[in-house]
Amino acid sequence: MRPPDTTARAVIAALLAVLGSAGIVPAAGDPAVSSSLLCALASGAPPPSGALAPAPEGCDCAGPATSCRMVELANDRRMALPLAPGTTRRVRIAPVAGDRLRFGVGVTAADPARIEVVVRLRDADGASLREWRHEVVRWGGWQDVEVDLAGLAADRVREFEIAVGDGPLAPPGAMAALASPRLVASPDPAPPGATARADAVGVVRNVVLYVIDTLRADHASTYGYGRPTTPHLDRLAREGTTFERAYAVGSWTRPAIASLFTGLRPASHRVGVDHGLGRWPRTIAERFHAAGWSTRAFVANAQIIPHSLGFDRGFERFLAFPGGEGAMLATTAEVNPHLLRELETSRDERLFVYVHTVDPHAPYDPPACYEGLFGDPDYGGTIGRRDTFKEYLRARTMSPADVARVRDLYDEEVRFQDEMLGTLLDRLAATGRDRDTVVVVVADHGEELGDHGGWEHGERAWEELLRVPLVVRWPGRADLAGRRISEPVQIVDLLPTLLATVGLPPAPEARGRSLLPLVGLDAASASTSRAAPGRTPSEESAGDARPVTKPPVVTTELGDGWDLLSIQHDGWKLVRRRPRDGAPEDRLFHLASDPGERRDRAASNRRRLEGLARRLDEIVRDDERLAPMAAADASAEIPEETRRRLEELGYVVH
Repeated sequence: MRPPDTTARAVIAALLAVLGSAGIVPAAGDPAVSSSLLCALASGAPPPSGALAPAPEGCDCAGPATSCRMVELANDRRMALPLAPGTTRRVRIAPVAGDRLRFGVGVTAADPARIEVVVRLRDADGASLREWRHEVVRWGGWQDVEVDLAGLAADRVREFEIAVGDGPLAPPGAMAALASPRLVASPDPAPPGATARADAVGVVRNVVLYVIDTLRADHASTYGYGRPTTPHLDRLAREGTTFERAYAVGSWTRPAIASLFTGLRPASHRVGVDHGLGRWPRTIAERFHAAGWSTRAFVANAQIIPHSLGFDRGFERFLAFPGGEGAMLATTAEVNPHLLRELETSRDERLFVYVHTVDPHAPYDPPACYEGLFGDPDYGGTIGRRDTFKEYLRARTMSPADVARVRDLYDEEVRFQDEMLGTLLDRLAATGRDRDTVVVVVADHGEELGDHGGWEHGERAWEELLRVPLVVRWPGRADLAGRRISEPVQIVDLLPTLLATVGLPPAPEARGRSLLPLVGLDAASASTSRAAPGRTPSEESAGDARPVTKPPVVTTELGDGWDLLSIQHDGWKLVRRRPRDGAPEDRLFHLASDPGERRDRAASNRRRLEGLARRLDEIVRDDERLAPMAAADASAEIPEETRRRLEELGYVVH
C-alpha cells in the first residue's frame, strides 16, 4: 500500500467511511455471474442441470435482461439479486439426499427499513414442503441462512421460491437482496478401497491465499532474522516449501495485487493510482469461480477496496475491513473471526479464499501486549507508536536509538500478525482441513526502515522493498516439508502455480511460470504458458531435461512522468529510472558481494549494464504490447469525495 503523506487519522477514518458506505454497486464492471441459481432467477431460465451449483463459464447472466449486482452491506460486498418488495421469483432445483440450502439475505435502503423475506421449497405440484420466513432489517448487514433438508424426501423437492413482502416498513427504494444461494451436499464417506480424486499435488478442496501487507523477508525469522518474529510462519515452512528469494513486482500494493490476480506484470496491466483492473484478463478468482469453486475475499487494505478498481471481480463475497474507532487500518484480530466463521460455514464446498491483512503497515502500532516485546525498555526518545509515518520521520533528525525504536515497533507488529496467522493454521488443523487445503503466505511488497535513509515504501527499488516471504504448504506432500528453494521467483508466478496445483487450465497470457516443476512436482501437471522474453520455449515446456537458464526477476513501478524498472539476473541487479522524456538514470549492483546495495557499479561495468538494459527493454516492450487490452475500460472512477480525501492523504490521483 503506497503510504499517505500525513498522519491525519481523522481524515483517514473519513476516507474509509466513504469506501465502506453501503448500497447496490452499479452494474459496470460487475462479475458476469455469481451462481447458476442467481443467473436463473434473474433471467427466468433454469440453471444448468436443474441444480443449484456454481455457474459454469458461459452461463448467460450478463445480458441486459438480468439484474445480478454486487451489493454491499456493512462493508461486506456480495454478488446478489436485488428484489423489490412485492416480488416473487422461483426456479427449478434437483437436490439429493443430505443436501442443505445456503444463502444470504439483506436489505439495501437509504433509510431504515424492515422487509419480510420468505423462502420456500416446493414439490412438483407447487405444494410447500419447507418454509423459512424472516424480517430482515437494513442496518443488520447480511444474514446467512442454512436450510436443512433433513426429513424431506429429496426427490420431492423440485422448486426454490423467494418472496419479498410489501408493506409500510419497506420505504420507496428499499430492496431485499439474495446472495450466493447454493445447495451443499454432505460428503459421503469413501467406500472401502476407493481412491479420492487427486489434483496435481493430492486432494485439494480449499486454497487460502494469505497476503501480509508490507512484510519484508529479512525481518521474518523464517528467513534467518535474529528475532523470533514469525514462529507460526516458521511452522508453516517446516510443513511446506519456502522460497528463499521471492520478489514482488513493485513496491506498493495496488499493482502488486493486480499482478497476483492476473499473472501480468505492471507494464501490462497498468494498474496504478488512476487505473484499476480492466475486464481482461480474467482474475484468479474468476477462474476458480468459473470452475465451480466458491470464492471469498477478506480485505483490510483500503487501496483495493473500492468497487470501481475491479479487485472484487470473481468473488461471491468480498468483505472489507476499514478501520474503526479512529483507527487507520483494521487489525487481523478484526478479520479473523469472519474468516474462521467462513471456513466453518463453507466446510462442504471447494473454497478459494483471498485474505489481505495489513498489520505491519505504518503506523507501526502493535497492541499494547506486544509493545516492548523487542524494544529497548530504556528508550527515552519521543517516537511513539503512531508517529511512524514517513513524513513525520523524514522531518526529524533521527538518532540511532530512534531508528531502532521504529524497527522495534515494526517487528512487534509482525509478531502480532504472525499470531493471527497461527490462529488460522490452528483452526485448519483442529478441523482436519489442513489435510486438503493449500496455504500460500506471501507479501505484496516490503518496507524501508531507514536502510537507505528512507521510510515506508513506494517509488524505490531497494531489496528491502522488493524481497518478500513466500511459503506454500501443499496437502498430502510430506516430501515437500521443510524444502527451501533458492532460485529467484516472483509473486507473478502464483497464478500459474495455483491453477496447475488444482488442475485448472493455464492462463496463456500470464508472464509468470508454474513453480510446481521447480519444487519437484510432476511437471506434466504444471501449467505452461507461451515463452515470454527472458525465457526460451525449452524453459517453458514440461519434462524438458536440458539445462534451464533461470528467468530474470523484473519489477516495474509506474510513476507520474517516469517509470522505475529493475532486472536481476546472475547475481547482478540493474535499477533504471526512465523519464517519459530524457535519458534513463541507471544504477548497477552486484548483489552476490553487495547484498545491501551500497556500491553502484554502473560506471565500471558498462558492458554488464548494457546487456541487462537490453534484456529489460525487451521484456518491458513485450509486456507493454498487452497494455491496450488489459487497461481497456480500467479507469478507477474514484468518486469525487474519495478522490479529494486521497489527495489530502498524499496520493496522486488523476
